[in-house]
Formats: sequence, structure tokens, C-alpha cells
Amino acid sequence: MLNETLHTYIENSLSKQMKSLSLYGKGMCNDIWLAVTDDNHLFLIKQAREKTEEEEQNDLLLEARLIQKLKQENSSLCIPDVVFASESPRMYGYKYVAGDTMRDAWPTLAERERMELCESLGRFHSSLQTTLREDKIIELGITNNHSQFDAEEIEDLERFIGNTSVSLHYRQAIKYIFKIFASTNSYAFDRLCHNDTHFENILVYESKLACVVDFGDADFGDVHREFTRYYQDFPDYFEHIVHAYETDSGHNLSHQRIKTRAMLDIVDELKTEYFASGKIALIDRFLNER
Repeated sequence: MLNETLHTYIENSLSKQMKSLSLYGKGMCNDIWLAVTDDNHLFLIKQAREKTEEEEQNDLLLEARLIQKLKQENSSLCIPDVVFASESPRMYGYKYVAGDTMRDAWPTLAERERMELCESLGRFHSSLQTTLREDKIIELGITNNHSQFDAEEIEDLERFIGNTSVSLHYRQAIKYIFKIFASTNSYAFDRLCHNDTHFENILVYESKLACVVDFGDADFGDVHREFTRYYQDFPDYFEHIVHAYETDSGHNLSHQRIKTRAMLDIVDELKTEYFASGKIALIDRFLNER
């Protein structure tokens, strides 16, 4: 769609005249546009691209419906406020939320602020999971994902274990990690999961949690997966997030399950780290903790 046509379409969808429409960002599957209206309100428009680098679990319309339903049931959730959704072109718009990504904000935070942010994230996941009942989630069309690993993940794992260019120490460690993960299967329990809470999908404003965006991979599955990215990105702090979740929700999680799943999720990245440095920090950390 030409920008001029897109400009007109978004104006009509917002029911507001626009001062400007500019490309704000590009994801793996979508373009993000920033719309500034004549009354100085800001909106972000998430538009599906025809050619994508990968496929998200939910299309944009399903993602928009889920966010709208969650916001309708719990207006205090730190999630986008969706104002329109469109099938053709496939897009949805939501009110702009001021803030920096957690990646950019984290180095500027004092220790107390980091701890408060961790607690807010734990409570966010607890609230997210209690906002909609399972039947309402499935009714929306969200995937009911009971699988432990998909075929691609298993292939990645087998390639790592069979790669003789990786030291025997780390190949044996991954086998050991997989064994520990399998031993925790009884701890799994399913709830609605955002399923992609990496530090670029979390917005922080004035040291507080402002918004969690991008529900493209949300599903109904094992809660432990919600916390794997925190272990990958913030290994010194992830347990504070988990503890806040446990306190707020009343559900105890297997920290071993989270840690082992986090490493099994990214075996290709771990292999790349090994070839770059000869070490794998996350595996070494895990083994030293035991």
C-alpha cells in the first residue's frame, strides 16, 4: 500500500486528521508506524508485511482481539490500548505509550529501581494469567500449546550434541541439562502466556513498568516458559521476577525447569557463543550453581 493511501486509511480508522505518519520500527514480521494527529495525540500502527523473516503464532487480528479482551477485563494491565483493527490491510492501532525499552532503561536504573521493576514484572505475569479463563482464551482462537518442544527445537538440540567442533564438556552439559528439564515435567501447568517477554517488548518510563507489547506469540501453555527470557537476559535478577510472581499468584514454580528450558531454547546461540569465545557463560553459570 502506498504511503499516501496508507495515510488516508489510518486517518479514517482513527477518525482523526493526521499531521504526520512515519516509519517507527521494523520487526521480523511487521512494520510499526507512528501517527501524530492534529490534536497532538500519538498512535502506533502495527502493519503486517507481505514478506517476513519468520512467522508469528498469532496473526495481527487475533493479537489485537486478545489485547482488547484483556484490556476490557482488566484495564490496569500494562498492555497497549488498541483503538482499531483492520483485516485489509492487516493492521491494528494503539495509543502510544511513552518509555524506553528495558534494554535501554536497565543500565540507568538504581538497584532499588531494578528490584521494583522485577517485582512489577512478576505481578504483571500473575495478573495476565488470571484475567481470562481458559475457555475464553481458546474461544478467541489462541493456540493451546501443550508440547514441550517442537521438531525444529529437537533438531537444534541434536545438532548441538552431535557437533564435534563443540567441546565434549558442553555437549555433555546440554545432555545433562535436558535430563534435568525432563525430570521437572510434573511441575508444568498451563496458563495464558505472553511468550515473548524479551527486553525490547518491555517499556519502562521513569523507572516504572509502562507497557508490555507484542502478543504475536501469546499462547496457552506452560507458565515456566514466561520466565526463560529473563534468565537469558537478566540472570542475576530473574529469580526476583519469579519470586514476585509466586507471591502474587500463589503458584510455586520449578526454577530448575525455567533455567534448563532457557538454555535448551537457544542452543544455536550458545553454539555461536562457544565458537566466538570458547566458553558458554549461561551453561557455566548453571553448572557452578549446582
